Parts: sequence; structure tokens; C-alpha cells
Amino acid sequence: MYDEEIVLDLLGKMAELTERIRARFKEVVSVSELTDSSAGVEKLDLLLMPLIVIGELVTKIDHITKQALFEKYPQIPWREIKGLRNVVAHNYYSGCPMIRQPPLNILFKRQKKNIE
Repeated sequence: MYDEEIVLDLLGKMAELTERIRARFKEVVSVSELTDSSAGVEKLDLLLMPLIVIGELVTKIDHITKQALFEKYPQIPWREIKGLRNVVAHNYYSGCPMIRQPPLNILFKRQKKNIE
């Protein structure tokens, strides 16, 4: 068994970070807005950092629950969420916008689904 209070707290933090990303992402129309200027790259950083933290929180929850929570909710793409963290953290300094675009494209698709 695991401490549900701790897991709920971590899930709450994930929800807060998700809302922060949505708020920051609201005005963005295209990926180039985030890659073609220093102001855009600064905004990109503000979008990517919460993704790293969310990925870390997912990993922590996975460890605490010994995969039980993830097995209970297989409709949530836990592995992909953790993977976004790895893409952002390990490829950030490659300087290649294409490396930075996959997480953003996923966000754009999910944002579009939320709007529809």
C-alpha cells in the first residue's frame, strides 16, 4: 500500500503545472513564435520547465505506488508524459528546433482537443 495523501499532493502539483502551461500557451499560435526570437525562446523555457517537473512527478508517483496507480488508469499516457521530460531535458541544448517541437506539437494537439 502507499500513502494516498502524498500521491494526491503530487497529482495536485501536476494539475497546477498543467494549468500554468495552458495559461502560458494560450496566446501561442505556432511553434516558430517560440523558436525564432529571444523573447520566444524565453517563453519556450517557461513552457518546457513545467514539463520537466511533471515528468519527474510522474516518475515519483510511479515509484511510490509501485505502478499500481498507472495500472488502475491505463487510459492516461503515463509513459509518454515521462518521455516528454526526457526529450526536453536531454535534447534542450542540441540547438535543433525540431528536437524542441515534438513536445510542443503534442501540447498543440492536446490544447486543440481541449478547445473542441
